[in-house]
Order: sequence, then structure tokens, then C-alpha cells
Amino acid sequence: MQTQMSLETREAPGLIANYLTSMQAERLAVIQAIRAQPIRMAVSFARGSSDHATTLAHHLLKTRYGIWSFSCPPSQLKAGFERLDFENTLAFAISQSGQSTDLLDCINLSRRKGAFTLAILNARETPMHQAADWIWSIGAGVEQSVAATKSFICSLVSVLDFIGTWQDDDALKASLTTLPTHLDRAIKIRWDDLIEPLAQTENLLLVSRGPMMTALEEAALKLKETCQIHATAYSAAELQHGPLALVGPRTHVWVVAPPGPDAEGLIDLASRLRQSGAMVTLFTANTAARIGTSFHGTGNAYLDVISWITSFYLFVDLLAAARGLNPDAPPRLQKVTITS
Repeated sequence: MQTQMSLETREAPGLIANYLTSMQAERLAVIQAIRAQPIRMAVSFARGSSDHATTLAHHLLKTRYGIWSFSCPPSQLKAGFERLDFENTLAFAISQSGQSTDLLDCINLSRRKGAFTLAILNARETPMHQAADWIWSIGAGVEQSVAATKSFICSLVSVLDFIGTWQDDDALKASLTTLPTHLDRAIKIRWDDLIEPLAQTENLLLVSRGPMMTALEEAALKLKETCQIHATAYSAAELQHGPLALVGPRTHVWVVAPPGPDAEGLIDLASRLRQSGAMVTLFTANTAARIGTSFHGTGNAYLDVISWITSFYLFVDLLAAARGLNPDAPPRLQKVTITS
């Protein structure tokens, strides 16, 4: 019997196809309103998986469009509220439920300080709908499993669609139309041979660079909550500033090397970690060389993030079962988390 986590992951291609053809007039109205504002900077508020989605947003805004962009923890906003300047800033929150009081406070506070506010939401008719200037719908539908899957995938699509439309990036917009087909292929990829090595482990390091860190941050969270594995994501550069001392003969390390300027360095890092005795799994896209464990490459660095995490969700669902755990109902967790 399939878990809810597995079933919801498999819904993603159809949900994305529907998203790309629905609510176009509403989204265009939001884009037109935002373009009319003198926005110079973007700040995000989010928790958990939603905050991982903001990692992709900030990478895209800074590296592709030159817009200063960063994530702001709600506690820091509240502590520095009186001294922070939000003039000409887009403050956006990403939330599945739209009910987290800390995110609602952030939208209200930043708006009082002069920010233009956007809420990227999955749920309808929430307090956030009343607080934000504009709403952008994720369109993932109801998600039953505690572990977010389709809602995270759809959040990434929403982020890319929103920013690509805002910045008039026709290439990025066109690439999104190919994503349902790519995810159909990603869903068919199986990493069953990786289950046994992790069935008893307690720790895992996940290493990559660039936009792929979005997927690794999310994967580390899922390994914690569904498999009770203490997983941590590091950029390849940060790994070498201290955490590298953790790596030894009993260390499990995943290195994800998508096509691009960082691939050669990541492959070399995987080789050096193996030489130190670590148990290393190297992930590369489907190429003629087929180096390491393959994932479905899309030809686009941002879509590769979504392809890899989709395959990972189906893997971690099986890994949880192998460890005697139910990924749909992690202990001490609930679907909607209210924090302050």
C-alpha cells in the first residue's frame, strides 16, 4: 500500500500543468501592480520547507537579476523592528497554511514600515489573505501527509513563475512548461540500492553548491522528520570551513553535482572524500558518462532542483519504511505548525 507521501509526490506533474494554465489573469494583475512600485530589495519570511523554497528565490533574484534579496527570521524582524527600513522593499511570505502567527506578524510589521507585501499561499481564506497587499496561489491542493511534498514542489514552481514573470524572463517562463514532462521522468527513477546503506545510519552529510542547495536543505529536513536521521546540508565551500573534520570512515556523504560550472569541483570533492574513507554517494544528471548515481537532468539549473527533490521524496518514503517508520505521521509533529 502506497503512503500518502508517495501518492502526493506523484500528483506534482499534473498539479504543475494545471497551475501553468490557471489563474493567469489574477497573477498578471499582481505582476502589474508590483512592477508599478520602485522595488529595490526583497525580503522573505518563512519556516521549514517554505523557507527552503525562499533559498531558490534569493539565488535567482541576486545572481540572475541583481536584486538584493535575503531571508529574515521572524525573531530578528521583531527585535529590530523600530530600526529597520522597508522602504521600496518587497516583503514576501511563503506558507502552506497561511495560519502561522509569526509570519502574519512579519507581514503586518513590514507593511507598517513601508514594505510592499506578497503572500505566496496554498490555503485559501486565511488571515494572511487579509494582511498582504497581494496573494500568489501555490495551487497544490489539500496535502494530507505531515511531510510536505507536492506543496514544496509547487512552491518552487510558484517562486520561479512569479519572479520570472516579474522580471520578464521569457526563457525561464518557457522552461517551466517543460517541467511536468521532466517530473514524469524523475518519478520513474529509483534509488533502491541506496536504502540498505542508510537503513541503520544515524547521520548523513548532504553537499552541493548553487541553487541545488534548495533541494539539499529540504532533503535534510525530510530525513530528520521521516527517517530520524540527523542530516545536514552544506555547500561545498562551507564544508571545508570546519565541518570537514567530521568526515571519516564511518561518515555517510551525499554529493549532488548537477551540470554547470560547479560540477567538476563537486565531483573532485566526492573523490577526495572517498579517499578519506567516507561512504560517498555522488549524484550526477543523466549523461553519457553516467558518473555516480543518476538523477533526471532538465537542462536548466533551477528545474534540476525540482527534478532531484521529486526523486528524493519517493526514495525517502521507502527509506522510512525500511527503518520501520511511517513517513505520513512523524512523531510529535502535526500538519499545521503555529509558532510565535
